[in-house]
Amino acid sequence: MRDRVGDVDPVRRVDPVRRVGPVRRVGPVRRVGRIVIGIGTVLLFFKLGGISSPGWGLPSPRPWTWRPGPLFRNTLTTGGDTGAHVWTSSYVKRDLASALRPTGWSKDWYAGFPVLHFYFPAPTWAIVALSTVVPINIAFKWVSVSGLFGLPFAAMYFARAAKLSEVHRYLFGLAGFLFIAIAHYEILGGNIISTMAGEFSFTISLALGLVFLGLLMRVWRDGQRRVLAPIVLTLAGTSHILPTMFIAVASLAVICTHIDEGMRPLRTKVRDLLGVVAAAALLAAFWIVPFAADLPYSNDMGWERTTTYVSGLFPGLDPTPLSDAPKTGAATTTVAVFFAIFGGLWAASSFLRSLWSARPRPSETSVIGGHARPIRAEARVGSALTIMALASAAAFRFAPQFRLWNERALPFYYLSVYLLAGVGFVVLGRLLRLHRRRAGSVAVLSLVALWSIGAPIRLVPSWTPLPKWEDGQLSFQKAGSSKNFSSIDDWPAFNYNGYEDQEEWPEFKAVIGAMDRIGRERGCGRAMWEYEDELDRYGTSMGMMLLPHFTKGCIGSMEGLYFESSATTPYHFLNASLLSARASDPQRGLPYRGINIGVGVQKMQQFGVRYYMAFSPAALAEARVHPDLTLLATSEYSRDCTEEENNAKTCPTVWEIYEVAKAEIVEGLAYQPTVVTGIGQSQTSGWLSVAVAQFDAPTAFPVPLAADGPPEWSRSAVTVPTDVEAVGEGVTIAAPTPLLQPRVVVSEISEGQDRVRFRVDRVGIPVVVKVSYFPNWTVMGADGPWRLAPNFMVVIPTSTNVELFYSRSRAEKSGLALSGAGAVALALSTVIGLRRRNRTPRGGELPTESGPG
Repeated sequence: MRDRVGDVDPVRRVDPVRRVGPVRRVGPVRRVGRIVIGIGTVLLFFKLGGISSPGWGLPSPRPWTWRPGPLFRNTLTTGGDTGAHVWTSSYVKRDLASALRPTGWSKDWYAGFPVLHFYFPAPTWAIVALSTVVPINIAFKWVSVSGLFGLPFAAMYFARAAKLSEVHRYLFGLAGFLFIAIAHYEILGGNIISTMAGEFSFTISLALGLVFLGLLMRVWRDGQRRVLAPIVLTLAGTSHILPTMFIAVASLAVICTHIDEGMRPLRTKVRDLLGVVAAAALLAAFWIVPFAADLPYSNDMGWERTTTYVSGLFPGLDPTPLSDAPKTGAATTTVAVFFAIFGGLWAASSFLRSLWSARPRPSETSVIGGHARPIRAEARVGSALTIMALASAAAFRFAPQFRLWNERALPFYYLSVYLLAGVGFVVLGRLLRLHRRRAGSVAVLSLVALWSIGAPIRLVPSWTPLPKWEDGQLSFQKAGSSKNFSSIDDWPAFNYNGYEDQEEWPEFKAVIGAMDRIGRERGCGRAMWEYEDELDRYGTSMGMMLLPHFTKGCIGSMEGLYFESSATTPYHFLNASLLSARASDPQRGLPYRGINIGVGVQKMQQFGVRYYMAFSPAALAEARVHPDLTLLATSEYSRDCTEEENNAKTCPTVWEIYEVAKAEIVEGLAYQPTVVTGIGQSQTSGWLSVAVAQFDAPTAFPVPLAADGPPEWSRSAVTVPTDVEAVGEGVTIAAPTPLLQPRVVVSEISEGQDRVRFRVDRVGIPVVVKVSYFPNWTVMGADGPWRLAPNFMVVIPTSTNVELFYSRSRAEKSGLALSGAGAVALALSTVIGLRRRNRTPRGGELPTESGPG
C-alpha cells in the first residue's frame, strides 16, 4: 500500500490516490474570492444589459420584475462606431462566408474597399459562426461583450499560471474588473466605454493576450500548452494589432524575469518559445502577409500626438483633462498608480537581490552569477508588470508622430498598473501582518473593490458616497444625487436596445425607406449624404453608413467606418466638406474648402455618385437650382435647433434626395494619362500629395495622372515638399503635352460587389473605372488596370466587352498556403504528442532530457 501511495502517475504528474481522494476543503480566502468575483460578474452582467425590467430599461430594485435584457433582444446594435460595425458581420455572412474567403471586397463604402484586409477578422468571423445558432444581431452583441467578461478571468489565469497565491489570483481578477470599469477615457480601448464606442475587438484581443501570457509561462517552465499557446496568440493577433504589440513586449518581460524558472535546459525553452511564435505566425499568415504587403495602400488619418502627459499617467492629479470624459474613477486609478509604484519597487528590489545574493537556498533558484537564492513568484511577476507599465508609459510619452496615436498606449499602462497594484497590496498586507487575518482582510478589500467597480458604472445604492472630480478638486456626494458620471451610466442599454428603440427611429426608417424605394425604381448606385453631429439622434452619427445594410447592397454609402482601410477616404472627406454645411473634416492636413454645392456636384460626378441626400438650408438652397440635380423624394428631418439657428432660419426640417446627372462609374478620358515618376504608389511616399494637388486644382493639372502605364504614355517627374502644412501644397509636376483622345462610348455598365462589366464601341482608348484602386483587381478584355489619381483605375480595352474582378493576390495566396501549412504542422504535432503520451509507462519514473532516469 505504501508503494502504491508513493507511485506517481507520469501523465497527470500527481499522486493517484490524492487525485481520487477526498475533496480539499475550500478555505476562507478562496470562498471570499469566489464570492467577490461572482458579484463582479453579476454587476457586469447587469450593466451590459443582461437583465432588464419591463420596457427594456435598467433592472429595478424588484427582482420579480426582471427578465432577459437588451443583450438577448434581436435588435440592430447602435452607438458610436459600434452602430456601423454591425454592417461588417452582415456583409461577411452574406458575401464572404459562402465563398469561404477570410477577406474580400465590397462596393458599399468609399467607392469600394478591401473588407477585413486592414481591419481585424477574428471577431467578425466569430459573430458569423455564432449566428448559425442565434440571430446575427444577438451574436454581434454577445461577441462584442465577450472581452469584457473574459478579461478579469484572463487576469486570474495569468496569476495562476505564474504560480501566484490565491490572494493574488482574486486580486488580479478584481484588477481586471476595476480596469474595465475605468470611466476617464472613452475611445482608447479595453474598458466598458471604449467597448461600447466600438473598440470591442481591442478588448477581446487584450483578454486573449493575458491568457497567452499565462500559456507562455507554462510553455517556458515545463513545455506544456505548446499547441494551445499559438492558437490563442493567433486569435489575439487577428482580433487587434495594438494589444498584440503590447503582448509581444509583455512576453519579453515575462521571459526575462522567468528565464531561469523550471528545471529544463535553456536551449529547450528557447526552442519551444520559437516554435510557439513560428506556429502563431504561420496560422495568422493568411491575414498578416497581405496586410503587410498592401499596407502602402492604406490611409493615414494623421492623428496628432497627445501631450497632456500628467493627465494620462496620473489622471487624478492634473486638472487638465485627457479627453472630454468626466473624471469619474480618476481617483481610483491614481490610488492604483501609487500601490503599483510600491509593488513595483518591492518586486524589482526583491528580484535583483535574489539574483545577486550569495546565500544558497535549496529549491527554485536563480543561477545567474553563480548564486542561489530563491525568487518569489510575486517578485518575478511584479518585475514583469513593472517593465510592462514603464514600456507603455514610455510609448505614450516618447512615441513620435506616426499613424499609431500615442494615447492608444495608455490602456496597457492602466492594465499593468492595476495588476501591479494587486502585488503592492499583498506586499503591504504582509508588512502590516494582515496575513494573520487573511479572510477579514480579503473581505474588507473586496468591499472596497466592489465599491470601486460599482461607483463608475453606477451600480451602487443611492445613499452610497461616490467621488466627484470637478474643477481640479476631489469631493464626495451621494450616488442618488451625483451627476458627474460618464456615458458608461446608460451607454450599454442605449447600444443594445438598438436603432429600433431610438426616439427618432421612425424618421430614420423613413429616409432609409425612401432610398430603398429609389434604388428599386431608379436603379442602384452610390449615395453622398450631408453630415452634421446631430445625426447621432438616430443612434449614432454614423447611422447613414448603413444604407447598404438596409437596402441589401443596392445603395452604397460614400462614407464608411474603416477610415484607414481605403485610399479613397481623404477624397471623400474633401467632398463631404463641399457638400455639408457642418462637415466633420476628420482627417488632418487636408485642404478643406467648406460648402460649395457647385463644385461638390462636379466631384460627385467625378466619383460616380448617383444620389445626393441633404437637409441643411444652405445646401438645399443651392441644390434646388443646380441643373445637374433632380429632386426625387423628400423625408422628414426634425431636430431641436438653437435660438441662433431659429433666428437665422437655418434650422433643417427636411431630407431632400437628388439624382446626380452624368455620374457614370465608367467613362472615356479626354486626354491620354501621363505616368508620374519618383514617388511610387504608397499613400505616404508622395502619391497622396500629388493626387490631392490635382484633385484640389484640376485646371492646373488637366492631364490625368497615373501611377503606371504602357510605354507609349508620357512620363512626368514630380516634386513633393515635406515642410508644408497642408497635403498637396507646393507640389510641382513636369507639364506633359496634352494628347486628346478620340471619344469612346461606354454602355451596358453593371457593378457587382467585386466586379465591374461594361462595353465600349472602340478599343485602344483609355477608359477610367471609378472604383477604388487596389492591387488585387484583374481585368479581362483590356490592358491594366493601373492606378489613376485620385484613386481610380484606368484600363485600355482590347475587346469591346471588358470585365474587372477582384481576385486573390500573390500575397493572399502565399498567406493562405502558409496558414494551411501551419495548421497541418500543428495538427501533426498534436497527434505525435498524444501518441507519445499514450506510450508513456504508467508506473515508472518520468523521462528526462537525456532519457529515462
